Amino acid sequence: MNRSVIAGTLLGATGLGIAALNIGAAEPIRCAWVDSTDDSIVNFQTFDAVCPPDRLHKNIKWLPAPPVQRAPHDPATEHSPVVSHTVTPTEVTESWNVTAKSAQEIDNDKTNAVNRIDVAIFESLCHLKNQIRTKVDGLTAWSKAQCRDAFKALMP
Repeated sequence: MNRSVIAGTLLGATGLGIAALNIGAAEPIRCAWVDSTDDSIVNFQTFDAVCPPDRLHKNIKWLPAPPVQRAPHDPATEHSPVVSHTVTPTEVTESWNVTAKSAQEIDNDKTNAVNRIDVAIFESLCHLKNQIRTKVDGLTAWSKAQCRDAFKALMP
């Protein structure tokens, strides 16, 4: 056999060996670096197949920490979801907590939305509303505060 045949045979065999190793490749896994003295989470990191071994002499413990999809929420009535983690002996679990806004917080959000309306636009809308109230409906004109309250009531 000449050198090219031997090299081709070796490369072919090596290529088959690598392909055979990649057939059953595991999915990446997210692991939590946990301080073993107080079970506090230091960091999250993704690894190829398994979490690295623990290094208890350095207070490092690696636990699987599968991610959980963020919980949906309605920004008008609920606060943004907050993530919380629970460390168990075998893994770190993740959960999303959604809390409802109080009536005062919802009212403050509406007030802030009305306050963000451009002054010229607010004045124009209030003027138009007063034109309709006085000329069409035969009612008295609203003050700026009454216009602001009416716009706030229209907010979802």
